Parts: sequence; structure tokens; C-alpha cells
Amino acid sequence: MKRDRAEREPLLPGPGKATSSNVGINDNEMRAPFLEDAEPGEEKTKNQLGTINGVYVPCLLNILGAVLFMRIGYSVGYAGWLGTVLIFTFCEIVTVITALSFSAIVTNGKMAGGGAYYMISRSIGPAFGGATGFLFYLCYVVNCAFNCTAFVDDIMSTFFPHAPSTYTYYWYHGTMVLLLAVALNGAGAFAKVNVFLFVALVASIITTFASLTFGHAHEVERLPALGKTSCHSLDSDLSGNATIYYNPPRSSMLEDNFYWEWTDNNPLVQVVALIFTSTCGVMEGANLSGDLKNPASSLPKGTLSAMATSFTTYVLFATFLALCYDRQSLRCEYLILQKTAVSPYVVVVGIAMATLSTSLGAMFGAARILQAIARDNIFPISFFKQGARKGDEPQFAVILTFLLAQTIIYLPTGPSVNAIGGILTDFFLTAYAFVNLSQVLLCWSGAPNYRPTFKWCPWWLSLIGFILSYTLMWYLQPVYAAVTCGLWLVMFIYVKLSVGERLWGDIVQGVLYGYLTAGLRRITPRKESAKFWRSSLLVLVRDTDLPLLTLAKYMSGTNDGMVIIGTPLLDRRDDSSTTQSPRRRRWSTNVDDGTQQMMPKHTSLVNEHKSAWLWLAAQAKLDAFVSVGCGSDLRQIYSTLISSCGLGGLVPNTVVFPFPSPFRGAVDNVDVAQKINEQISVTGAYASTVGGSDLGLNSPADYVRVLQTAFDCEKNIAVVFNSGRLAPLLTATPETPSTVDVWIIGGWGKDTLESHVCILLQHAHLLQKKLAGSILRVILLEQFTFEAQKEALAQRLADMVHALRIFPTPELVVLAAPAGSSVTAHSTWSMSVEHFVQINTVMSKVSRNSGLAFVGLPTIPDGSDAESATRYVDILNAMCTGMPPTVLMCKGEPGDIVSTHI
Repeated sequence: MKRDRAEREPLLPGPGKATSSNVGINDNEMRAPFLEDAEPGEEKTKNQLGTINGVYVPCLLNILGAVLFMRIGYSVGYAGWLGTVLIFTFCEIVTVITALSFSAIVTNGKMAGGGAYYMISRSIGPAFGGATGFLFYLCYVVNCAFNCTAFVDDIMSTFFPHAPSTYTYYWYHGTMVLLLAVALNGAGAFAKVNVFLFVALVASIITTFASLTFGHAHEVERLPALGKTSCHSLDSDLSGNATIYYNPPRSSMLEDNFYWEWTDNNPLVQVVALIFTSTCGVMEGANLSGDLKNPASSLPKGTLSAMATSFTTYVLFATFLALCYDRQSLRCEYLILQKTAVSPYVVVVGIAMATLSTSLGAMFGAARILQAIARDNIFPISFFKQGARKGDEPQFAVILTFLLAQTIIYLPTGPSVNAIGGILTDFFLTAYAFVNLSQVLLCWSGAPNYRPTFKWCPWWLSLIGFILSYTLMWYLQPVYAAVTCGLWLVMFIYVKLSVGERLWGDIVQGVLYGYLTAGLRRITPRKESAKFWRSSLLVLVRDTDLPLLTLAKYMSGTNDGMVIIGTPLLDRRDDSSTTQSPRRRRWSTNVDDGTQQMMPKHTSLVNEHKSAWLWLAAQAKLDAFVSVGCGSDLRQIYSTLISSCGLGGLVPNTVVFPFPSPFRGAVDNVDVAQKINEQISVTGAYASTVGGSDLGLNSPADYVRVLQTAFDCEKNIAVVFNSGRLAPLLTATPETPSTVDVWIIGGWGKDTLESHVCILLQHAHLLQKKLAGSILRVILLEQFTFEAQKEALAQRLADMVHALRIFPTPELVVLAAPAGSSVTAHSTWSMSVEHFVQINTVMSKVSRNSGLAFVGLPTIPDGSDAESATRYVDILNAMCTGMPPTVLMCKGEPGDIVSTHI
């Protein structure tokens, strides 16, 4: 069989297959012949329905359902002519707005099979589309049962008024079997049957109008006397007799029936719920979208024309009933039109045509929706994706719909038209609400590619439609509304969690993009108050140092902190020893299929490298962005990342560096994608705990120059030593805690408190808040002679910690500096290495069992000569020898980072 490449991908590819090689909704490979004979090699054909037979007639037949002949009189009896027209108008407004919304959406591009599901899923994402499509499917299952029940109710009342109730079930199941036989023959047979049904329905409507207009006054039926009570059926057990009369149209009768007259047993809610079912066929054309020759043109024209025709018909029926019958007659006899017509069988035929056409359309539309959902694999129902070779008819889906509809009358409501109508109204209102919401979100996203050719639906109109649908749903049936919304939410969460990202897009991303760009323009860099300071980190790494990246995540503090992974990618095209190039694809055949499903294919090594890091960040739950720097020199790449990373006011204020490792000269790129793939192919997962990565720079001078760049860009600097031993800290629990030490070396004044002390305490506090198993300890290393001096230092330290509001209160320790050392909070690179060795002797002894230590970073040399840079690196090594994982920090941003005032 020939393979066709579809535009759309299924959401969950099969094991061992790359997503891009799978097929989509209309792909022939996904369909299997069923019930249709086909010659070998025969291609499947697509139906080519037009506006009239594909949209107008199916919609009109669905809208003109059971309410037309059986419940309009009931509505006029209680709501009056004015109330009935107002209710119809209100319901029509909701459905017209919904029709305008989906007309705008379907004219934004090519429409395929699946109706409302396809429209919503491709417009605003699989989660919204899957949940709403599932509701639409249930809508049509219930609609099929509702109209079939109405047909059987008329048959039983006309021909078997005294038959046992079991006959109702026999007729119901038999009618469903008849509908199944037509539906299995496909859209072609459906269109042909619709023509016959349409002609018969129109003939019945015309005959009924003629009977009401030109009939003579006569007695219609004698009923049990009802007095001033209301009746719901012909089974009233009240004594006495009452007579229903037909009168030719009279204005005096209209005056009597003009206003509403409610009773306790027939509130407004029940009448509105019944009337709304008469507008529930507007999406029938959309369900046949895959069978239309030109869906974008036919759907708006056919749907709106059918709605105008049906609304006129319903209002005319309500008017003639109000002109010809008294209120009590309309309340008590559901089949009053049938018993008034020139022949009751004319109306029986009309009821049969109206209800059976709607049931058939609902069965067929539901099957199309289910088939489309199954082909996208968003629910585990792939069996129903099969379609016949001729016309791609969803015959498996038709059978399931038939079986589900068979069970509706066994619900506690029983075979009751009024009760099933309430369920149907609730389902459709929920579905209509999300159609309108889709249009609103698409407009709000501001996406330049959303430019529908149908221009008559602004976002505010769709928003009104959404509010009306949602409010009416809760007003009519609060219990049903809660169940329906809960069901939609469960489906949404399931699809959101189980389905990966696809090229369909996600409306949430589009809407957030618009609001975030507007918000970013309002954030002014460097003008924020210290009260609202947040830690935002740029972590420079070449290799997958997950311990370092995880530490940076915790140092960012609250959930709205920001972490950016800055990683280099060298362009070696000028190097004859390598063929690496950021514009050349490096892996396409040697990568494990599982990794290909996780990371999209790219023809650019830059995007491939970024995708690998993004996948790693997602798997490790780092909540980090990724920025890839390209160039031929690592130092320049890092400097560019530091100076340009971020957007608007959302820029990192702290740069995290790995500790300088032995410098090895020229290095090559780290193939992150290949490393991930190799570990996955062996273990089935990626969970690297290896730390201690380096920046790959050539010399200490390059390392110091990158530090200088960060300081020149007014960034805070954090150099992390021994990240490979962070595991005990990152896995600590309250039962097995780990200590975090903050070393304050020397006294502090107003000039050094903010720049050398607060930066350490602030990040240590943020880290402690994120790690429940960490214990904070603040250690002051200072020279003193007498115990009173020590107590004074301890009190000053406690006052500072209290002023900074660090809770829970850390352990406070005051230690004496080594004899002969000149400790100061402002350590500089010009001090002797021996000075730092003496300091390290105390720190390494006290903190050797700690999980992490924070220490002030000595000031960076101003010069760029090799001697100063080498000396500086030696100082860093002297400070950290024998220490646990250590973060050396200094403040570079000009503003305050801690607020001590309200």
C-alpha cells in the first residue's frame, strides 16, 4: 500500500518510531478496510459534499428535531407566546455566536475530518481539543438517544396507547438498528437519505401550517378535567372531563396566550432546557468537514442559513399555536398538532422525519469525531481509527456510538424526552462554551498567522457567547454542570500529562507570549526596589553538571526565580582537524529512537544542541531556560552570554562559574545529545550525578577575563568548588540533615555589609528554604583578645541576622582568627597566598563535615596579565583546599539586595 505523508502527526508514536515518521488523521496507512470490498491497490476515496447536501440540509434536519412538533405547544402553554419567542431568541443568540466563532476558526486554514474536535485541537492545542472533542462525542450520543426517544414516544402514543411499557424499549432498540444500517453505509447513503427526509419533513411542515390556517373550529379531544392544575401527560387521574378545541387563528386567543404563566411543577428552567435542544444541530456540518469539498466556504454559509431557516420555522409554529389553542390545551397535550392536522399521519411523518434525521445525523457526527480522536492517539482508543476504503467511513466508531446510545434509556431518567433533554442541553452548552473560548484565546494570542477569512466574529462577541453558555449551563442544571465540567477537567489533565508536545501548537504558549512581552516592556532594568529583589542566575557550563545546575536552581529561591543555562558551541570550520560545524547535522542514524522521540530533529547543530539541553533541563526538573552561544573562541562566547543573556528587564543578576580546573589548552565541543543517548541506550534513563565540570578555557588569564566581564556587566559572581560532592546536600532530609555554613571573614561596616555579607546570607537563606533537610550556620572569623570582645561580636552578629529576618534562626558561631593573620571582610587578590592558606586551615577544619559552605570571593584583579591571573587562581585553590562544596560569592550589581525597612 502506498504511504501518504500527512500534515499532522499522531500524538503518541508507537514504540521505536520517531514521531515525524508517523501518520496523521487522513493518512491511508492508518485505515483498514471494513465491510467494504476493495480491489488490491485501490485507493481510498474522499466524499465531495457541497454546501446544500453537506451542511445546510444536515444542519436543518438536526435543528428541526423533536421540539418542533412535540414541545412548542408545551412551551407556549407555560411561557406564553412572548416568553417562547424570547427563549428561542436567547438560545438562538448563544448558538449564532457559537456558529460565528467556529466559522472564524475553520476559515483560518484547511479543514479536515473531525469537526469541532479537529478545529479546536489544531487551533489551541491537543489538551483543549481532546477534552472538548470528547464532550462533543457524548453530546451527539445523547442527542441520538433523545430524538430516537421522541420518535418512539410518538409511535407509542399514536398506535399503541395502551401497550405495556416494554414495547417502548422494543421500538427504541429496533429504531436504533435501522439507523445503524444507514450509518454503516456511509456519508453518501446518509446524504441520499437526508434528501428524502428533508422533502418529507418540508411537506409535513407545510401541511401542518395549512391545517392550522384553513381548518374549521372543532373538538379535538376530550380529556380528564384539570381545573387550575397543570398536566404533564394524558394519564391524569383527576375526575371530570375537559375538551380541547381547535379554533381558526384569532387575535383574542393570542392576547390570552401572550404572556407567561408559570406553575411550581413547570418552572422556567425545564422549558428553557427543552427549547435549547432545538438549537443543538449547528455543528452537524462541522462534523462532516472531512466529507466536504470546500469546508472553509461551505460551513459558515450552510450553518448560518440553516439557523435562519429553523428559527423562522419555530417562531411561526409558536405563533400559530398561540393563535389557535387556549393555554390549558397546549399544556396538556404534547401531540396537539398531530390531532389537529388534516390527517394525523401527516404529523406522524413529520415527527418521524424530524427525529430520525436528527438521530441519524448525531450518530454519524459522533462517529466522525471519535474516529478523528482515535487517529490522533490522545486516548487509548486506536481501534476506532479504522475507516472503510470507500469514503473512509468510520464504521467501528458508528458501532460504538450505536451501543452507547442503546444504554441511554436505561439511565435513571428512563425513556423520558424531558429528562434526556436536560442532559443534552448541559452537554451542548459546555461544548459551545469551549468553542467560543477557543476563538477568544486565538484572538488574544495575537498570532500573525491567525487571520480567518470570516471577519464577522470579534473576540468580545465570542467572549459574550462563552459567558452566556457557561452561565446558562449552571443555571439550568447545576448538578449536571458540575459533572460535565469535572469530566472535561479530567480529560484535559489526562491529555496534558500523557501527550507530548506537537507541532499543532498550544494556545497557552501563544497567549502567554503576548502578555509576557507586554510585561517585559514594563519591567525597567536596575530600577527595582530591594524589597522585590529576586535571584536570577546564569550558569555557565560545557558539560552536563547536574549537581551544579540543581544547586543553582535552589539558589534562585522562590518559584519565580530564574535560571538560565549558558552553554557554548564552538565553530571549528576553520580547523582542518575537525568537521564540526554549527550548521551541519551530526547525528541522524546513530541515535537511539527513544532519544529522537524526546528531542526534535534539527538540521542545525545549534538547535540540536539547545534541544538536548532543554530536554535535560525538563527531565531534571531544573525549571531553566537555555541559551547557546556560538563562536570560534570560548572566552568570547562566555563574555557574549554574560553581556547579552536575558530580555528587557528580565536579565540574570548573578553569574555562576564552575571552579577553575587544570587548564588543558584547546578543547572540543561536548556532545550533550550523544551523551544522553548513550546513557539512555544502556540504562533507559538519564540521571547523571557527575559534577566538577570546567569551562574549557585555555589559561587562568582567560578565566579571570571572563570573571572581569561579569563584574564589568554589574553581575554578582558565584564560583562553585567541588560540585561533584553536592549529593549529600541535595538529598538531605529532616531526618538526615546537612549543614550549610556561611563564613564571614573579618568585621564589617556599612560599606562591606551589603557587598560582602548580605550576598552570602541572602543566597544561603534562599537555599535553605528550598532544601528542607538543610541547617544554616553562620560563622564569624575575627580577631579578638578577650571573652567580652567575643560576646560583643556574637551579639552584633545576632543583631544583623535578626535585622535580615533569616528564619529559622541559624546557629551563630564566633571563632578566633589564626594568630598573625590579618583577616578582613574585604579580601583582595593582592594579599599573600599564605594569608588565604591560614584562613583555609580554620575553615576546612570546621566545615569538613558540612554539605556546603558560602565564602566571600576575593576581589578580581584589574589587570589581564598572566601573572596576576595565575596568582588569583592560586588564591582560589588555597581557599578551597580540603573544603566541602563551596560557593565563593561577591556582589557586582549596584542596588541593594536585602531590605531592612518596610
